Amino acid sequence: MGKYDDAMYSFLSDNGRFADLFNGAVFGGEKVLQADALVEGAERYAWTGASQGKKRKNPKTQDRYRDIKKHLKEGAGFSVVAIENQSDIDHSMPWRIMMYDGLEYERQIREIENCKRRKLSQKKKKITRWETRFGQGDKLHPVYTICLYHGTKPWDGPKSLGDMMDFGADEKLREALFHDYRMSLVCVEDLTELSVFRTDLRLLLATLGTRGDKEAMKALYKSKDFTNISAETARTIAVMTDNTQILKKLDEQEEEEINMCKAWDEIQQEWEEATVKAREEGLEEGIEKGRKEGKQ
Repeated sequence: MGKYDDAMYSFLSDNGRFADLFNGAVFGGEKVLQADALVEGAERYAWTGASQGKKRKNPKTQDRYRDIKKHLKEGAGFSVVAIENQSDIDHSMPWRIMMYDGLEYERQIREIENCKRRKLSQKKKKITRWETRFGQGDKLHPVYTICLYHGTKPWDGPKSLGDMMDFGADEKLREALFHDYRMSLVCVEDLTELSVFRTDLRLLLATLGTRGDKEAMKALYKSKDFTNISAETARTIAVMTDNTQILKKLDEQEEEEINMCKAWDEIQQEWEEATVKAREEGLEEGIEKGRKEGKQ
């Protein structure tokens, strides 16, 4: 992961923000996911295959981890909900999402088969493969994945597996046999109605919408929503917007909250004072240089 993906990973690992992203971006603010029903579910997946960009004669088993994965408890069962963070455009993303979802389903199948094996081993010594395999009455838990793209460039990559295909002239084969795999893509730059977000995720999304516009960011920080925000939220905003001055202020203070408007004004004042000082020093240096040249 890069620094932007790391920052988003840390920020969205919180159950409240995780649920808020799904509810706001997918369900228009309706509380479909409840934060208190989410349970951490960061299992490792073992995947056998060659690494992208490398050719290997004997592919080795590699570990695969989802960016953020949680279990949504529903009575005795659960669903799997996941977020894949992207700061850059990955043109293989639909395949990656399909692979991660497939690995999760494989993990569930193995879990069901292992559970059967354990139960049978208590009753009999010899167990056949047919007795433990995934059967007619066995069911999997659904997987719901969001790809959250928070880069600055418009997403120009594929949004489904079909977008990655070169079907050629096989239109009939495509219509009859090809099963597409659509990616649920959420682009931060496309989120315009931010009132549907109920946590401090809204503040982060609002700030990301002002990247590249200093005056818009300044106006945003002067709004009452940014009067006192958590240091964690401010730090995430600072990392995502490359604001090293805010990060420096956060490192210097001990408070759990920060007034972004005040911090912004202080940074501007410090910058102006540093500019004036640099000009004065440059002027003095020029005068001294002129004196020396005049004496020669």
